[in-house]
Amino acid sequence: MGCCEVLIKYIVFLFNFVFFLTSVALIGIGAYIQIHMTKYLDFLGNTYLNTSIILIIIGALMLIVTFFGCCGACTENPCMMYTYGTMLALIMLSLIGVAIVVYVFRGDAREVITKTMVESLKNYGDDDHKGVTETWDIMQSDFKCCGVDNYTDWEGKPHFTTGDVPDTCCKVPTNGCGKGAAESLDKIYTTGCFVMFENYIVDNAAAAAGVGVGVIVLLFMGVCVSCCVARGLASKNSYV
Repeated sequence: MGCCEVLIKYIVFLFNFVFFLTSVALIGIGAYIQIHMTKYLDFLGNTYLNTSIILIIIGALMLIVTFFGCCGACTENPCMMYTYGTMLALIMLSLIGVAIVVYVFRGDAREVITKTMVESLKNYGDDDHKGVTETWDIMQSDFKCCGVDNYTDWEGKPHFTTGDVPDTCCKVPTNGCGKGAAESLDKIYTTGCFVMFENYIVDNAAAAAGVGVGVIVLLFMGVCVSCCVARGLASKNSYV
């Protein structure tokens, strides 16, 4: 085996190692969300897309891809290498498609999320919707916000009288601090959670786009390498 063939084989193994780590990470994150975090996403109701299952499925598919890549490189099987390249190409096209869909329908997603958050306010404090209560409490504490657009969203909602807000809207949260707190705005956060969450997404959009582009470039390089290796193996076998 020539030096070039050995080098290319090691490059294939390197790609597979990166994909293996990524797939294990996706499966682990999906499993953690499924086991520990699902109840905190109840406020999304029927519009909640089961992210944990999707992450686990993608991770499992990437494990299958790494299997074909490793087997194709070890056995010098051009068919497996072509299969490996085809799977990488499909994953790459899927990611590009998802990115396009997210960009095109970003306005619709904003409307759906806002509507769902507004509808969930009436379930806050209900024993049958503890996940809603816990999610709002976590969100308001972490993002230092109150309500969807602002603190007035809580007015007239069940379990709240005029001027009341959840205790987690308070800058110094204590038991009962939300009673009548809307009449003294210096004690509570006034900006809505959707506004803060949207700002958080915008602030991290560049980093997310960079990671996405990097993954797509890596996949494209993987497709090119696998096809070159497969063509070389097919040409080599035809002379044997």
